[in-house]
Amino acid sequence: MKRNILPYMLAAVLLLPACSKDDNNTIIDENGDELMEVSLNATAPTINTTTKAVVDQDNWTTAGHNFGVLGLANSFNWDDTSVAADKDIRLIDNAQSTIAAILPNGYSITLDKPYAYPAGYITGLYKNYSFYSYYPYATVSYTTTTATCTYTLDGTQDILWGIAVAEDKTVGDVVYKGYNARYLRKGGEEPNINFNHLLTRFTFKIIAGNDPENNIPPTELEVRKIIFNEIPTNATLTIAQNNATGGELYCDGSDDIILKNADGTDATATTPGTDTGVSMGESIMVPSNTTTLYKVSITIGLNETGKTNHPALANEEYTSQFSIEKSDKSAFVKGDSHEVTLTVNGMRNINISATLTHWNTGEDLGIEIN
Repeated sequence: MKRNILPYMLAAVLLLPACSKDDNNTIIDENGDELMEVSLNATAPTINTTTKAVVDQDNWTTAGHNFGVLGLANSFNWDDTSVAADKDIRLIDNAQSTIAAILPNGYSITLDKPYAYPAGYITGLYKNYSFYSYYPYATVSYTTTTATCTYTLDGTQDILWGIAVAEDKTVGDVVYKGYNARYLRKGGEEPNINFNHLLTRFTFKIIAGNDPENNIPPTELEVRKIIFNEIPTNATLTIAQNNATGGELYCDGSDDIILKNADGTDATATTPGTDTGVSMGESIMVPSNTTTLYKVSITIGLNETGKTNHPALANEEYTSQFSIEKSDKSAFVKGDSHEVTLTVNGMRNINISATLTHWNTGEDLGIEIN
């Protein structure tokens, strides 16, 4: 019996290291050195919706949602010249990535290929990394201290950004900083990128008013266009800065943005609904920064019933400009979603009465010509 016990005990001892953190997720490099693979988790943004344009926990794992991921060494220059001399500065260089669900209720980032932390014990220098991610995927430009990308906003893009910065891990008298293999093997948490929305979102609901004086009821009208006016549409996203920050979205220019459907076409003309109203289009996502007011143009015309009942006005449409602002006049905030209710009260005939005042008799005047 004793002969049988020892082999089983030995087998148990030999199996334990295979499950330990030191030897999990390893890659062998060209020198035969064992490296730790980079593993990234993610936390979804918080706007609750199941729409196509807006990205959140309900749909961000679906095909077509491509994220960019950067793993950059803290306190190093990130420009092309510096990276040419030391490729490990950009551990992950704008990898086109997707989000995958992991049980029971988390998410992981699927990179374009496996990446491994450099073997710092070979050079004597462990680089400390932070990880950055953004959406939608774009071309990234680097300077010595920043990584940026640009977008042209049309109201349909949902721009997301997230970062994972390591918290200091103290073991004995040693403080480990930044993500690397040594940090993780000393018990540091794996990086988790927490995403946030960088734009403000508006949805629209059209409801019929109940003005009894209407000559044309709201049910014979349709809202044809909703346009945000004078919106800055040239956007530059700072994905990363060398002090392990980022997420600033700078916007300039001025253009109009029209409400669209989920498929990118202009929003379908919508007849006002009764009771709770009818939704129109998908949504409009615009920069906020310190904005307290948006100018919005709304175009209204007759629907098919209205054209039949009022043929003289069949080809007419009417555009008015309104302002959207919060009740307390405070600035709009990125990551907030607002539902705007448009109450359409129908149309009244314009009736103008006229009164003619008779001529008053004035003094007769004479001119003598000699």
